Amino acid sequence: MSCAQLNECLGQCPGDDQRCLTSCFRESTPAAVAAFEAAIACIEANGGAYEPCMDLVEACLFAREVCDDGLDNNGDGLVDCEDPGCWQAPACFVPEVCDNGVDDDRDGFSDCDDFDCALEPVCTGPACPDADLGRVLGQGVARGTTVGAGNGSAPSTCGYSFAPEVAYLWSAPRGGIFRFDTEGSSFDTVLYLRDGCEGE
Repeated sequence: MSCAQLNECLGQCPGDDQRCLTSCFRESTPAAVAAFEAAIACIEANGGAYEPCMDLVEACLFAREVCDDGLDNNGDGLVDCEDPGCWQAPACFVPEVCDNGVDDDRDGFSDCDDFDCALEPVCTGPACPDADLGRVLGQGVARGTTVGAGNGSAPSTCGYSFAPEVAYLWSAPRGGIFRFDTEGSSFDTVLYLRDGCEGE
């Protein structure tokens, strides 16, 4: 049984299901079956202690991928930097490119959704504000979309996300209390007010 075959069995069998593992191993050579059944028996006999049994299973169960030797050390079918175990290794680290639609550094976030891109010009969008609404009042004062917009700032108290944003400049026509809302939007929104682009 090769390391790759062993890993395939381990992937098919949940937890430490010994029946499943033994059944899977039996599809291999008699010698491999004997070796792995001996390893299981050895582990069980020692109350789950692996130390006395390491020589039976170490080569596959505890193999680690060496990230720059051109070999599939842990038998998962992936070599060097293609193996998830190497993604953060210095030899394999790839910096995030902020405008190519790819999760280059493989951290689960791509482009402007990645923390590494938060201050990149391509992600901060145009200079604030995006539009000047003047002193207008009424319903539907502004309409538009945030698709393709940047993410240049974040509210300090009422929510946070890496979603794109649009900023409007509006000046009160007189003293008083004014209500702002995004009622009717087709997606969940966060609306917040500041006294200026860099203000509170």
